[in-house]
Amino acid sequence: MNVLIADDESDNLKVLGLVLERAGHNPTCAADGVEALQILEREKIDAVISDVLMPRMDGYRLCLEVRKSKNFGGVPFLFYTSTYTSPSDEETARKLGADRFLRKPASANEILNALEQAIAEGTGRERTAGPPSEELDLMREYSAGLVSKLEKKNLELQRSEEQINKSRKQLRALAARLQAAREEERIRISREIHDDLGELLTGLKMGLAWIRDRLEEPSSAENRGPLREKIAAMGLLADSTTHRVRKLCTELRPSILDDLGLVAAIEWQTREFQKRTNIRCEASLEEKQIVATPDQATALFRIVQEVLTNVARHSQASKVRVSLKAESRNLVMEVKDNGRGIQPEELSGTGSLGLLGMQERAAVLGGTVEIHGQKGRGTIVAVTIPVGQAMAPETQTRDDRVAPS
Repeated sequence: MNVLIADDESDNLKVLGLVLERAGHNPTCAADGVEALQILEREKIDAVISDVLMPRMDGYRLCLEVRKSKNFGGVPFLFYTSTYTSPSDEETARKLGADRFLRKPASANEILNALEQAIAEGTGRERTAGPPSEELDLMREYSAGLVSKLEKKNLELQRSEEQINKSRKQLRALAARLQAAREEERIRISREIHDDLGELLTGLKMGLAWIRDRLEEPSSAENRGPLREKIAAMGLLADSTTHRVRKLCTELRPSILDDLGLVAAIEWQTREFQKRTNIRCEASLEEKQIVATPDQATALFRIVQEVLTNVARHSQASKVRVSLKAESRNLVMEVKDNGRGIQPEELSGTGSLGLLGMQERAAVLGGTVEIHGQKGRGTIVAVTIPVGQAMAPETQTRDDRVAPS
């Protein structure tokens, strides 16, 4: 059976053609209504399957022209579309003479069954268009529908373009912020190494020079006492150097995260935050249930750091609570403060790059970050990251309430 397919999308033509070939039909393809009419004029076609929106001549007009023809006016006509899907669209198609109206995507069986039914119903039937007045009404009806669809499509495209442009601006700003943050961190580390460690190492060098000079002098009971004192002082200086190096390394990445895990690292971070800011910080963590990969642990820890930094800078809060628990196949972390509450306009734009960075960290691991604020009642940041396996039902909660320093 010869079936004409009219569609301006080459992929749709290929897929539909393959479905028809496997069912034993002989498909012929047209890129629009004009080409389809030319094929109908010169070839014997047993049925037509057409899209609606096409260049030069759309599917509605093609259906109307088919029904007006004396040569092929009775050919079964099916619409297969993803643009026109409302009941009124199907009603218009029926008035124009369509036998079936299918919505994309449809299964191969749906398409073939609709085709067989249309052919069976149209056997020996002559189909012609109605009187001119009826045709004019139909043309007005489908033209109005077409304009409405195009306006809606244009609005959707405009919104999509605005969203894409907004995302591009955010990504550019985020990239610039990350680069600036790297440079700031390098400058800070360089300054600390130069000022603090450089001073300590210079002191050690001077102390060693002093000891060397004393060792070149004749040994006596008088110079042994100062020598011992200098060695002791250098030992304290070495301890200070070691402590400063450890502190610097901890600021870059706390070893507790690798050595003791995520729960201990978050507890340490909340204590450090409270000491630094005098904002009361509580941690409620399900210690036994938290099983996280290194990447997940790093992401959650860095998000906690970013949220607490935002609390200290912007929230005007006096209290913050961090909770971490396992729910089914997810790790769920929540940070809640009692501050002024983040506003919707603060959640978008280039001024919210820290929030965007948190969302990107979670998204890389298949997770989400949701931020909700109420004016004068604080902000809640909820992070959900899938862990890939269900957690055991047993729960042990570790609830540390740290008094303000």
